[in-house]
Amino acid sequence: MTDTNGHRTAPSAGATYPLELYVITADAVAHCLPDTHTIEHRSDDQTLGALAGLAFDQTFVSEAPAVVVITGVAARTEEKYGDAARDFVNREAGHAAQNVLLQATATGLSAVPVGWFRRRRGCGLARLERWRGAALPHSGRPTAGLSSGRRGVGEA
Repeated sequence: MTDTNGHRTAPSAGATYPLELYVITADAVAHCLPDTHTIEHRSDDQTLGALAGLAFDQTFVSEAPAVVVITGVAARTEEKYGDAARDFVNREAGHAAQNVLLQATATGLSAVPVGWFRRRRGCGLARLERWRGAALPHSGRPTAGLSSGRRGVGEA
């Protein structure tokens, strides 16, 4: 995710790095921490099902071994770029999502972008914000989602 100088694989306006990456499985949520090359892990058997419901009940989300959710903390970029920040964050999320898709392909996995999630208060993506019983400090606004797994699994 980063090099020895702290740069990441997706371009970031002013190196503000507003993105946060979560990997959600049937029994856990992982929060990737690129600055320390670690993963914050929590047992959770409800978020994947809630995400599937918010993704218009698409089975490729509910049956996925993992769903990657990219969130953006626009405030990090707003300090430097003001009103243009949201556009920059969305572009950066697109670059990061493309990197996930390319890496999945390179490692023999399959991944597909999720068209998107309905926004409803109190469920699904809000679980990321309440992860520790209080708001995650950097949960941000969801900007991209990708469903991934092994190629050929579930195909007819």
